[in-house]
Amino acid sequence: MQSYFILFTLPLIIFSSKLFSNNILHKTQNFCVDCKFYISDNSFLAIGVGKEFGKCKLYYDVEDNDRDFLVTGIKKEVEKKYKYCSICRDNDNMCGKQGIQFVNKKTK
Repeated sequence: MQSYFILFTLPLIIFSSKLFSNNILHKTQNFCVDCKFYISDNSFLAIGVGKEFGKCKLYYDVEDNDRDFLVTGIKKEVEKKYKYCSICRDNDNMCGKQGIQFVNKKTK
Protein backbone atom coordinates (compact mmCIF):
# COMPACT_ATOMS: atom_id res chain seq x y z
CA MET A 1 0.00 0.00 0.00
CA GLN A 2 2.87 2.39 0.80
CA SER A 3 4.44 1.81 -2.61
CA TYR A 4 1.23 2.96 -4.34
CA PHE A 5 1.16 6.06 -2.17
CA ILE A 6 4.75 6.95 -3.11
CA LEU A 7 4.12 6.07 -6.74
CA PHE A 8 1.22 8.53 -6.99
CA THR A 9 2.44 11.34 -4.73
CA LEU A 10 6.00 11.65 -6.02
CA PRO A 11 4.98 12.86 -9.52
CA LEU A 12 2.53 15.33 -7.95
CA ILE A 13 5.25 16.76 -5.73
CA ILE A 14 7.68 17.10 -8.64
CA PHE A 15 5.04 18.70 -10.88
CA SER A 16 3.95 21.21 -8.23
CA SER A 17 7.55 22.17 -7.43
CA LYS A 18 8.18 22.88 -11.13
CA LEU A 19 5.17 25.18 -11.28
CA PHE A 20 6.22 26.97 -8.12
CA SER A 21 9.84 27.46 -9.22
CA ASN A 22 8.84 28.90 -12.63
CA ASN A 23 6.44 31.31 -10.95
CA ILE A 24 9.13 32.48 -8.53
CA LEU A 25 11.65 32.89 -11.36
CA HIS A 26 9.28 35.07 -13.35
CA LYS A 27 8.70 37.34 -10.35
CA THR A 28 12.40 37.76 -9.52
CA GLN A 29 13.86 37.97 -13.04
CA ASN A 30 13.69 41.23 -15.01
CA PHE A 31 12.47 40.52 -18.53
CA CYS A 32 12.82 43.16 -21.24
CA VAL A 33 9.26 42.65 -22.49
CA ASP A 34 8.04 43.83 -19.06
CA CYS A 35 10.23 46.95 -19.09
CA LYS A 36 8.94 50.41 -19.97
CA PHE A 37 11.96 50.98 -22.25
CA TYR A 38 11.14 47.95 -24.44
CA ILE A 39 10.25 48.73 -28.07
CA SER A 40 8.54 45.88 -29.88
CA ASP A 41 9.48 45.18 -33.48
CA ASN A 42 6.34 46.19 -35.38
CA SER A 43 7.82 46.09 -38.85
CA PHE A 44 6.07 44.20 -41.65
CA LEU A 45 8.84 41.61 -41.73
CA ALA A 46 8.48 40.93 -38.00
CA ILE A 47 5.03 39.38 -38.36
CA GLY A 48 5.30 35.80 -37.16
CA VAL A 49 8.59 36.49 -35.38
CA GLY A 50 8.58 36.52 -31.60
CA LYS A 51 9.56 39.32 -29.26
CA GLU A 52 13.25 38.45 -29.55
CA PHE A 53 13.95 41.38 -31.87
CA GLY A 54 12.70 44.07 -29.51
CA LYS A 55 14.86 47.13 -28.93
CA CYS A 56 15.70 49.31 -25.93
CA LYS A 57 14.94 53.05 -25.72
CA LEU A 58 17.88 53.60 -23.35
CA TYR A 59 20.66 52.50 -25.65
CA TYR A 60 21.06 53.87 -29.15
CA ASP A 61 23.55 55.21 -31.64
CA VAL A 62 22.99 58.57 -33.27
CA GLU A 63 23.33 58.50 -37.02
CA ASP A 64 24.35 61.95 -38.18
CA ASN A 65 23.27 62.66 -41.73
CA ASP A 66 24.68 66.18 -41.64
CA ARG A 67 27.76 65.73 -43.78
CA ASP A 68 26.24 67.99 -46.47
CA PHE A 69 25.20 70.76 -44.04
CA LEU A 70 28.23 72.93 -44.71
CA VAL A 71 27.60 72.62 -48.44
CA THR A 72 23.84 73.07 -48.64
CA GLY A 73 22.98 74.82 -45.35
CA ILE A 74 20.10 72.38 -44.87
CA LYS A 75 20.04 70.63 -41.51
CA LYS A 76 18.74 67.05 -41.61
CA GLU A 77 17.10 65.27 -38.70
CA VAL A 78 19.24 63.14 -36.43
CA GLU A 79 18.26 59.48 -36.56
CA LYS A 80 18.45 57.23 -33.51
CA LYS A 81 19.34 53.58 -34.10
CA TYR A 82 18.15 51.67 -31.04
CA LYS A 83 20.11 48.63 -29.87
CA TYR A 84 18.52 45.20 -29.63
CA CYS A 85 17.55 44.12 -26.11
CA SER A 86 19.61 40.95 -26.49
CA ILE A 87 22.76 43.04 -27.03
CA CYS A 88 21.99 45.28 -24.05
CA ARG A 89 21.38 42.32 -21.77
CA ASP A 90 24.55 40.60 -22.94
CA ASN A 91 26.73 43.61 -22.11
CA ASP A 92 27.44 44.35 -18.42
CA ASN A 93 28.22 48.00 -19.27
CA MET A 94 24.63 48.39 -20.43
CA CYS A 95 21.74 46.61 -18.71
CA GLY A 96 23.51 43.29 -18.20
CA LYS A 97 22.12 39.92 -17.25
CA GLN A 98 20.66 41.37 -14.05
CA GLY A 99 18.68 44.04 -15.92
CA ILE A 100 20.01 46.92 -13.80
CA GLN A 101 18.16 49.58 -15.83
CA PHE A 102 14.84 47.70 -15.66
CA VAL A 103 11.73 49.75 -14.84
CA ASN A 104 8.46 47.82 -14.76
CA LYS A 105 6.01 49.29 -17.25
CA LYS A 106 3.09 48.39 -14.99
CA THR A 107 4.26 50.81 -12.28
CA LYS A 108 3.83 54.52 -12.75
